[in-house]
Amino acid sequence: MKVIAVVVMASLLAVVSEAQEVLRQWAGRAEYEMATNAFGEKDFGRMIDGLLVWESAYPNSEFAVERTQTLIYAYQQFGQTASRRIPLLYKIVALGPMLKKPSPEQTRVIRAAANALLEELSKPSIVAPADAKELATKALATE
Repeated sequence: MKVIAVVVMASLLAVVSEAQEVLRQWAGRAEYEMATNAFGEKDFGRMIDGLLVWESAYPNSEFAVERTQTLIYAYQQFGQTASRRIPLLYKIVALGPMLKKPSPEQTRVIRAAANALLEELSKPSIVAPADAKELATKALATE
């Protein structure tokens, strides 16, 4: 009977511990409003602008992964010109280290984005974040 109680208690502690990791909070009302305004935007160009403003105001948000995923989606829907493609690829590659346990599919997408980013960076007259090449190279180096 004691063994069962110990197992049940250990299971409950694991569940509580896991729940505490998942519990995230907004930095404040302003961050929440920025996020809901950006997420609720119907125009993808304005959605991208709102997400980027939120990102610059709250770069360490507890909702950075969701913001990045939405930004990737918005860029995909908005278009694929070279000036828009680089920020999209950069965001996808930057998302990699944020994922605690990426699935094989997520790893494949991140590696593909890293290769595409390096290809874009090899073209003349490309403007990109200063660390883009290093970030893409690191993404390809990880298994």
